[in-house]
Amino acid sequence: MELFWIHFTHHSWIFQVSFVLYLLAGLGFLLSLLLDYMRPSFRLFHFLSGKVFFFAFAFLLSWFVLRWIEVDRPPIRTLYESLVLWCLTVSLLFLLLHFLYNLRSVGAFVSLACLVILSYAILHRDVDSEKLPPALLSPWFIPHVTCYFVAYGGYLLATLFALLYLFFPQWRIRKEAGWASPYAKQVQWSLEEMAYETVKFSFIAGTLALGLGCIWAKFAWSTWWGWDPKENWAFITWLTYLACLHLRYLPHFKGKPFAISLLF
Repeated sequence: MELFWIHFTHHSWIFQVSFVLYLLAGLGFLLSLLLDYMRPSFRLFHFLSGKVFFFAFAFLLSWFVLRWIEVDRPPIRTLYESLVLWCLTVSLLFLLLHFLYNLRSVGAFVSLACLVILSYAILHRDVDSEKLPPALLSPWFIPHVTCYFVAYGGYLLATLFALLYLFFPQWRIRKEAGWASPYAKQVQWSLEEMAYETVKFSFIAGTLALGLGCIWAKFAWSTWWGWDPKENWAFITWLTYLACLHLRYLPHFKGKPFAISLLF
């Protein structure tokens, strides 16, 4: 805890405010969820929690941009920077889903996931300001990494939906409560269905990232594929999600088996 506090206090006030806002957003979502059962007419925390989460994301995005300016390179070189980018993509995708489907019921769990990611990033804080090596100066590098982290963000949300589904299989996402309600084809989704739809989007982003990586490799190292550990595990991950998506078409694989496969 002492190490965490030392690293936390060495961050800029923008980062610190973002962390605190994620914590407040999580508490707000949790209180909103509890009050739904105790006093449904009380909507204050329902209204505020999503706004606080948005400002947490906005502050963290500001910090990310300022670090980009400070180190004069995309801040996606180190584990520390990559974790912050992951938190940003998780937050952005949740905000989009929350806007469409009013996901305040899972907002507390998403906020907790963001806090865990940021806490791990804080414990691995670095001050690396080195320039990118020549191989990473390719114009394909940023879109490749961005697409991958969009996929990672979606995969995390899908896994969170799957985990909640295992504990609360009757929980429903009421699509009529969000902006997408005029275009909704069904009134409610289960958390497993929400996980499935999120994985489909993430898989498309991951496939695009994999293709962009091949193009980048061709320009940087004159080969489409080098069979190094990162490439191999990226391909294994892609195959795993491909198998999950196809297996769900089997009647007996829907529901809990699919949710468990996402946890795997």
